[in-house]
Amino acid sequence: MLSPRGQVTENGMNRWFRREAEGVFDVADVTRRSEHLAGFVAEAANAYHLDPDRILAVGFSNGANIAAATLLLHGDIFHGAVLLAAAAPLQDREPEWVDLSSAAVFMASGTTDTITPIDQAELLATQLTERGAAVEFFRHPGGHQLPPPALAKAQEWVRKQRAAAGESGLA
Repeated sequence: MLSPRGQVTENGMNRWFRREAEGVFDVADVTRRSEHLAGFVAEAANAYHLDPDRILAVGFSNGANIAAATLLLHGDIFHGAVLLAAAAPLQDREPEWVDLSSAAVFMASGTTDTITPIDQAELLATQLTERGAAVEFFRHPGGHQLPPPALAKAQEWVRKQRAAAGESGLA
C-alpha cells in the first residue's frame, strides 16, 4: 500500500492541486500534479516490484479528483480506482482519448453534495465510460461525505475485483 500526499497547502491542509475557488479547479495545476503522481506511482512500482495490473487508486474528494485526472491523462498508470465524492477534474476541457478498457472504477457520490455536485460526478463517469472503463456508480442521498452504505459498496466492489483477479484477502 502506497499513501502519497498532495504537496499543495490550502488553509493549513494538504491538497493535491490548487483551486481557484470552491469547486473551481486550477486545471493547469491538476494536469501538472497528475503527471507528478503518475511519475511517483511508476517509480514506486519499479522500486517495490509492484504489478501495474494490480495498482488501484483510492481517494476521497480532492484525492479522488487527482486519481481521476491521472486515469484520464495517464491511462495505463492505474488498473482501476475507487473515486469517492469525485468531480470531473479537467473542467475546462474534454480530456483527450486514452484507452481505459482494462480499467475498472467504482464511484460513490451524494445527490445533495454541494461541494461536488452530482452532475460533475456524472460527467466524470461518462468521460471514463466513453474511454472504455467499466464504471460502477453508487449514488447516495447524502452530501460531501462517505456514509456507511457507500463504504460498504466500495469494499464489496474491491472484493469482487480481487476475486476476479484470483487474489485473496479482504478490502
